[in-house]
Amino acid sequence: MGSGAVEPAEARPARLHDAYRAVFVAHRARLVRLALLLGCDSSQVDDAVADAFARVFPHWVDGRVTDPGPYLRRTLVNELVHGGRRLGVQQRWGERNRAVERSDPLDGGVVERHRLGAALAVLPLE
Repeated sequence: MGSGAVEPAEARPARLHDAYRAVFVAHRARLVRLALLLGCDSSQVDDAVADAFARVFPHWVDGRVTDPGPYLRRTLVNELVHGGRRLGVQQRWGERNRAVERSDPLDGGVVERHRLGAALAVLPLE
């Protein structure tokens, strides 16, 4: 395009897509290796790397990322660290919920609902 020519609206997203694809190709293998070195489960590596690319993309489009390599590495590390924390919390809550499901419903759950219902019944309606 010559100077002063206006780029069609649909051309910019296609150009950005192609440019980010080049970023993906250039950095994906290194990010996979980094994730494996950091102890990421091999079944979750692709998801972690894809999440890192997805998180960086909006910043890259806005021009806030001039060198995507370090930014992608930091994003991946943050994802793995915080994802590990989320996984730990999910596992703890899952264990707690399984324990509640296995417990006898007559050892507190029904009694607590009855007490709550009785307490709510004495509250004024307005």
